[in-house]
Amino acid sequence: MNTTYRRYIDTCSKMARGYRENEFDGTNQMKGAIATKLIREEMGNLVGVEFTVSTENSFIEGSPYEYDLLVVRKDAMPSFGNVYRPEDVIAVVECKANGLFDPERDSSTIALAANAAYELNPSIRFGYISMTERMPEHEEKRNGKEPAKFWELTKAYLRRKLKMFSVLYAVTLAQGKDILDGGSDAEFHEFVDTLASVN
Repeated sequence: MNTTYRRYIDTCSKMARGYRENEFDGTNQMKGAIATKLIREEMGNLVGVEFTVSTENSFIEGSPYEYDLLVVRKDAMPSFGNVYRPEDVIAVVECKANGLFDPERDSSTIALAANAAYELNPSIRFGYISMTERMPEHEEKRNGKEPAKFWELTKAYLRRKLKMFSVLYAVTLAQGKDILDGGSDAEFHEFVDTLASVN
């Protein structure tokens, strides 16, 4: 199983010890923050000598949006510690713990922010990374409805709405509580290498 995902699960398990049974399940914001922090650390080890990874929740001058992470030039000098010039930004990265719960709506919000960065610097790339994406538990229709294929919908909506080069990566794929695909370190390295390659 992917080292990044294993670290995420271990960290979340430690955090859950302070909560009553099932109480931790509702702490999606905390899980998202943990995922982003761990992804930042892992990416920071892989982006090479020319680039670095911003602090979580950074900004690009000229864009009103907040970005989970930015891959930036090593010599970038951010204003106020987390506001970068567009020409110093290589990629914007959207991090999720458990994917999108409403792919159509949420992909619009993500694309709005990513496309704003692209308008400022057309060489900026986009990366979407999710620790776990859900696969449908049942393939057959229920009450006349197709099962929600969140990962497929997420990819389709983002590809349609984004203006820039993008890399979409699910570290693991889950069906219920079962992990169908545990990912690999090689896949994570490829995700980072594609985002942080020299233009």
